[in-house]
Amino acid sequence: MVKSLSCQSKGMLSCGRFQIPYRIFGRGEDIVCLNGAQQSMAMWYSFLQRFGDSYRITLFDFPHQGRAKVDHGSCCVTLDEQVEIMQTVVAHLGIKSATICSASWGGVIALLFALRFPELTRMLILASFGTKPNARMKKTIIEGVNTKLQDRQKMAEVLIKSFGDSLPEMIKKQIVPSSRTCLKSGSGPLASTGFPSSFMTPWIK
Repeated sequence: MVKSLSCQSKGMLSCGRFQIPYRIFGRGEDIVCLNGAQQSMAMWYSFLQRFGDSYRITLFDFPHQGRAKVDHGSCCVTLDEQVEIMQTVVAHLGIKSATICSASWGGVIALLFALRFPELTRMLILASFGTKPNARMKKTIIEGVNTKLQDRQKMAEVLIKSFGDSLPEMIKKQIVPSSRTCLKSGSGPLASTGFPSSFMTPWIK
């Protein structure tokens, strides 16, 4: 039987040019969860089921995730902006020190946050994280950086070719139209979720 966890608090936080939705579950020591690229707060459902009774868990969406919004300016979101968003969320919620639990791209943000705000970081838990990409990842990153931001179909095809070969055909067929919908709603895929070429280029050499 799946237990039901009630949300203790939720809201939409203004962070500069972004609107950031957040949710808080449970009570106890603070855990802040950082989504992977192309994910949302929903990815932490099973995590909440396991740890929601013992900790105060904060979830939020970065721009181009879930219901987060870009109010104005470029649809591209820099790494610095993502770290600033996390700091704003932590400050707004009065979190003095937290364990940061991250997945994939969230680990990059977690590491930089910990370097800049060690006093707010109790511990890092980094899942699906690597500091050096393999050859296939490098190729995908280069293709993504060289693809026009508005060409969401091309971006979706790059991702499918690189990481989604084993996905069921039904799922593959949903990814491309979903990417087009994201463009209209302002919720974009990989290349616009904080992977600027200025950051990625030295990383992939």
